[in-house]
Amino acid sequence: MTTPIDDCAKLDVGDIRFYDNYVPTLGAGDYLINVTQEVKPVNTSPAIDDCYAVSQAFSVQGPRYTLPPEDVFSVFPPDNAVGVFHQFLPHVVLAQRELPWERNVFKDQDSTQQRPWLALLLFAEGEQIDGQPALLPPQVANWQPNRSMSATITAASFFPNPSGNGILWPDLVQEWYETGDLLQNTRCTVIDVSSQAFATLIPSPDDLRYLAHVRRVDPSAKDNDVLKVTGDGWYSVLVGSRLPDAPPASSGQSSNGQSSGGKPGRRNIAHLVSLEGLTQYLTGTPLPAGTTRVRLISFKSWSFTCLPDQGESFSQLKNGLLTDAQGQPKQTAFTLPVDPPLGEDPDLLYAYQAIQNGYVPLRYDTRLGEQTFAWYRGPFSPVPVASFIAAEHQGKADPSGWKPFGTASAAMIYDKVYGVFDASYGVAWETGRLLALANGVIGQDLLDWQRRGHALIDLLLERKSQVAALKSFDPANPDPSTEQSLLQQLQPYAVTGDFMTYLISQFSEEIAPKLYAPAPTPPDQPLPAYPDLPSPRPAPRRSPICSRTPTFRRRFGR
Repeated sequence: MTTPIDDCAKLDVGDIRFYDNYVPTLGAGDYLINVTQEVKPVNTSPAIDDCYAVSQAFSVQGPRYTLPPEDVFSVFPPDNAVGVFHQFLPHVVLAQRELPWERNVFKDQDSTQQRPWLALLLFAEGEQIDGQPALLPPQVANWQPNRSMSATITAASFFPNPSGNGILWPDLVQEWYETGDLLQNTRCTVIDVSSQAFATLIPSPDDLRYLAHVRRVDPSAKDNDVLKVTGDGWYSVLVGSRLPDAPPASSGQSSNGQSSGGKPGRRNIAHLVSLEGLTQYLTGTPLPAGTTRVRLISFKSWSFTCLPDQGESFSQLKNGLLTDAQGQPKQTAFTLPVDPPLGEDPDLLYAYQAIQNGYVPLRYDTRLGEQTFAWYRGPFSPVPVASFIAAEHQGKADPSGWKPFGTASAAMIYDKVYGVFDASYGVAWETGRLLALANGVIGQDLLDWQRRGHALIDLLLERKSQVAALKSFDPANPDPSTEQSLLQQLQPYAVTGDFMTYLISQFSEEIAPKLYAPAPTPPDQPLPAYPDLPSPRPAPRRSPICSRTPTFRRRFGR
């Protein structure tokens, strides 16, 4: 990532860029600066020949025994999740781009080929390798069983190296700043794996280089509240080398050819471990004789469970709304289960047909304080939906032939016959507005747009008093000849070409009409007519749902 063709600084909005690694200039470790100065001036008597030297030691610290929680950005599959995960390699995303390469534990000379010092291991609960459990209960005093099969010890336990009694500890070298008090107060998490599991599950040094990478995203295009993508957008990723434990194969199929289900697989346990002090056993050195378990430092652990894949496509899932497990037709979803009304009362038929079309009655408080109900239908409708856009909302400026509503009230439908509102589109409008305002990126862009608009209007007012052409300019006049004439006269005075374009076109089309436009009013359009029902009575009347059917209110609430 140091080649001249990539300056690591330019990234277009919405793009993502991948790198093999990100090796820091100075990795974690101890360093010594030696400075020497020779003083040997010519033509001096007596001759001077002196040499001065000084040394300064310093250390670059990095995570070694534990990892700050904020350094782990996310994990996949999520912790304690249950789903169809057995087709995906687990991985962990770290907030520090250089973290997997901070320690050069393999002593790689070529930084472009440097291998990470971290690895992601995956175990299945109760898994055995060569007849021995892969993940062993740690031999730690007073250990309490837990889901990750880990134990907590102090960093001082590593010094001096306590290998023996069948346990192989990482061969760590104590740094000069790691005092006894510091090590005693530093807690770390360890796991014990069998020697067979260590030889089988630890990736080879050559594979490690392909199980880690760096990615960069544009944080300005991401949501800060939900996705938590902040900062400069740099992340490092470590990927496991094996797939999760798959659930047992499902036996039997339903009559429609779909899987009848199955039991979930064993719980999978993931551990992000350190390879420091153990690399010699990954490059050909056999484990010491008598080794039955290897102790590893675990920085992060989580667990998840895989469910069987039902093998259903989207079309099969949608068709499942129409037929039951035996393939028999069933009532389509998205409607409330209401019995047909008795008799031919048009009011009851009107309410029943509305519910059959996917509507539900919800309590509605008008802006005047009246309490009533309004029809509401979500985005999933059991019947085709007629076009809702009224003629007054259509405009040539919008590519689709209509402009969006300016307020939620403008999207309300009022049925003058029954005196009932349809709040479906108004709710959708307000929901979209709240989601947009809750997005930090959109909120900041909106605020910036307002500020730029105020600045342009202030500049426009200032130029109006200075430029003669602006004194008689009517922003509501879309005459092309007038705009072109004004464009030529403003050329010596315009700040930028973009401002001229905004002044001539966008201002006259977007801002000026709104200054003179009347307040929006709700569209005068009733609910779409139902051809199978009798014509509604011409006199407005109260809907029977609020006045005649108390059992209906108890079922759906007020």
